[in-house]
Amino acid sequence: GSMQLNMNTDPGKPYRSNSQKTRVVTEAWLAQNAYCPSCGNSNLEKLANNRPVADFVCHHCGRVFELKAQKRRTPDRVVDGEYHTMIRRIHEDSNPDFFFMAYDENFTVSELMLIPRVFITDRVIQARNPLSKKARRAGWTGCNILVGNVPDAGKIHLIHNRSEISKTFVYEKMRCAMKMEAKNLEARTWTSEVLNCIQCVDNEFTLAQVYGFEDELGALYPENHNIHAKIRQQLQVLRDIGYIIFLGNGRYRKTKQIEGENYGRI
Repeated sequence: GSMQLNMNTDPGKPYRSNSQKTRVVTEAWLAQNAYCPSCGNSNLEKLANNRPVADFVCHHCGRVFELKAQKRRTPDRVVDGEYHTMIRRIHEDSNPDFFFMAYDENFTVSELMLIPRVFITDRVIQARNPLSKKARRAGWTGCNILVGNVPDAGKIHLIHNRSEISKTFVYEKMRCAMKMEAKNLEARTWTSEVLNCIQCVDNEFTLAQVYGFEDELGALYPENHNIHAKIRQQLQVLRDIGYIIFLGNGRYRKTKQIEGENYGRI
């Protein structure tokens, strides 16, 4: 069945605070409408409220999801919990996949995007200023998720511009992302960063063009003195995942799984 884009606001009525209202309404909508992008199970179950994060689970495949909902468009930066906790979680691979939802004044869902946990790297987590000495939780440091630093391959739209994206396409993109789960954080970070570089070139591109990003990649990894070898290794990783095709003679083509919004329309 297709997703109902108008949210039912009744669950929010008992609450006075707007943020509580919003949380309850958006979570009720997700539980009712979203499906698991990994196995296709048609209902995600809300977890107990007292958990620090991780709002939903798919009982079919065990994946866990956290929902971040915001009015208007999906932003480039989303506020999340405590910075050090988040960094620890991504180093232990205990972080969930993230749903980012955007909705309008009438509580109509305009965007629902999944970022698989493999794309939540240190480069995507930004520390915010610690709370002042006067604050109740003095010194507490929150974080932002820098959605803008995630490559298009890691942004999997279930709904885009108020239209639902084909499930087949969602599953294909998710399958590619899940192939990265066996890799450690450093390896995944490299893959993400090379994907970010490839986004800036044409659909057919050359090895020389990717070498052109040597300075940017070198600045991210100052201790690595053989960036060219690393780039070639990452292009092989991207081929094995299914993000690019080798055409021979140092030429490559992107597959549709790497693209942003242009694909997957129903």
